[in-house]
Amino acid sequence: MSATGMTDAEAAETSSSCPISAGPDGGLGKGYNPYAQPQTDDPFSVWDRARATEPLFRSEVLNAWVVTKHAAVQAVLNDPITFQSGGLDAMREHPAEIREILSAINDQAAPLRALDEPDHKRRRQLTQGAVTPKRVKQLEPRIREIAHTLIDAFYIDGKCDFYDAFAYRFPLAVASSFLGLPDAIAEKLHGWANCRVMLAWGSMDDAQYRQVARGVVEMSAFIESEIVARQNSPRDDVISDMIRINEGLANPSTLPEMVEDVHTLIVAGHESTATFITLAFYHLLETGQWADVCANPALIPALIEEALRFDGPVLGLWRIASKDTVIDDVGIAAGDRVYVSVGSSNRDEQAFDCPASFDLSRKDARNHLAFGRGPHTCIGATLARHEARIAFEILIERFRDVRLAASGSGLTFGGNATLRLPKALMLEWDV
Repeated sequence: MSATGMTDAEAAETSSSCPISAGPDGGLGKGYNPYAQPQTDDPFSVWDRARATEPLFRSEVLNAWVVTKHAAVQAVLNDPITFQSGGLDAMREHPAEIREILSAINDQAAPLRALDEPDHKRRRQLTQGAVTPKRVKQLEPRIREIAHTLIDAFYIDGKCDFYDAFAYRFPLAVASSFLGLPDAIAEKLHGWANCRVMLAWGSMDDAQYRQVARGVVEMSAFIESEIVARQNSPRDDVISDMIRINEGLANPSTLPEMVEDVHTLIVAGHESTATFITLAFYHLLETGQWADVCANPALIPALIEEALRFDGPVLGLWRIASKDTVIDDVGIAAGDRVYVSVGSSNRDEQAFDCPASFDLSRKDARNHLAFGRGPHTCIGATLARHEARIAFEILIERFRDVRLAASGSGLTFGGNATLRLPKALMLEWDV
């Protein structure tokens, strides 16, 4: 099923019959389908066309208005009164069998991304208070140790699937250390985190749907047990920090809310960072700019921002119109769903010079919207930038002669409207 309730076959048929072509009225409404090829691997072509011809259109597949221009995307994200997040957790109607599986979760709370004020502010201050720059900096020696240990495990082979061998394992191990979770649980955490992403936004058949739902239930039970253990015996980690902060709040979070917020930290601190590092490395190698970064590591901060702009991990974000309103002179009715295409906004010709160029000398790259804007700006942005900086410092040290594998066929991606999910990045180097 897709995030809109379409089956895989229906989504695929919509795309295969008309990959990015116009509907009968000449619009993009029928042809836009991020769940199927060719748009899964190359969303940029349809975004380019949309910005030029229909910067705002209603997608049948997403059942939502699609906003593609930088200014309009930013305006929507900066207006949480008109464009709300409340109810987004219920955007996908699960079949009865899946609801039965998920009912095993005790009083499941809404995710932070699906809250409006005042609940959003109350919940966010808990996670934001625990994920501090000081805590991130304290973790730096451990982050470096994790990166070297992962590389040591495959370096002698002279080749690897970078996404599998390093990119997803690195931020996952960092997130586990950050939260104080055991290293032995890392593989399960990856599977569970993927289940969370797929349950919210992915496209899958019925068997996968059941497996994903069970994974989410297992993850919730594990996180709850970790929180309860720290309530009884605090440790020096972020979960313990959250418990301590929560105890001092006038309106503290419930246990189910804390479980959900730890869920969010794991998924946000893992999936998106893994994608970000993978895509950044790919574009450096594909454009021949890896040698420039190796020769001048001072380019790393610019690399991070340009990679986030050029091909970031977030494709789009969702909102719901709270009242009748207007976007770019088009009427939006109260209750309509709005999908702001962050990826498209970061390629907007009116916001960036030569936006289709991966340019490390770009001065305005940080104007990207990869981490969102407004009250829902990504809590983990500081940690993600910190991890990426350390990762590329160590990759420069260990992989100066790395190259795209000759046998590789480029990047391919899983079908998802919200996150860009690369399947593999094959590399090789001289040992």
